Amino acid sequence: MQIAICDDDAQERSRIHNRVAQILEEQDIEVAVSVFADGDSFLCHYIKHIGSPFDLILLDIEMPGMNGLELAAKIRKLDAMVLIIFLTAHEQYVYKSFEHSPFRYVPKLHFDSYMPKALHDAYKAVKAEQMKEGYYVAATPQAKTVLPYQTIRHIKKEGRMCVFHLTGGETVSIKKNIKELWTELNHSLFATIHSGCIVNMKYIQQVQKDICVLDNEESFVISRANRQTLRKALHSFWGESH
Repeated sequence: MQIAICDDDAQERSRIHNRVAQILEEQDIEVAVSVFADGDSFLCHYIKHIGSPFDLILLDIEMPGMNGLELAAKIRKLDAMVLIIFLTAHEQYVYKSFEHSPFRYVPKLHFDSYMPKALHDAYKAVKAEQMKEGYYVAATPQAKTVLPYQTIRHIKKEGRMCVFHLTGGETVSIKKNIKELWTELNHSLFATIHSGCIVNMKYIQQVQKDICVLDNEESFVISRANRQTLRKALHSFWGESH
């Protein structure tokens, strides 16, 4: 999950960053965190990387210059869907913040009480949206790449990396455990061939005993443990697709 933190207080930025990273590590959620000291630098970065560079934005409301509410208004003109959690030491801003459709409002004094659930719920919301829209977000510390399901032919484990092989011949690599990646995909569209390979059933041309052949003539050995599961998945997929 890609998270941005915008807070003008250096000590607070560091505290929030460290605590967010700790919470998500405890929840076994991979995260890349970017920090910003003011609204102007954040907005400059956001515009430069337009296309929803973040899944979640943690915004301090009280900042000099452009405050968090003003920044949120500008963000909403660029992206109506990105999740925003407002942070503040003063709760009188809570009703004003509703104008910008926040995902949550977390008082800084109760950060440790509210933030773990807020982050967990945000992660679930991000994954649910990906499932609904039919795409996977391949995230690296530098950027996010949105991969529509229909463009993914298969995914292979290569060392510590998962490599997405796309229909145009391109590849996209991310550092992720393939078992975790599997839980983030739509299981009605994808199937596991063996412990190191996931295929998009749309591109399976045929299954010959223990061999899976794709439409581009690539073939993969189906592990014994996955043969029956694959056949059941294909029977369901082909039945729904035709």
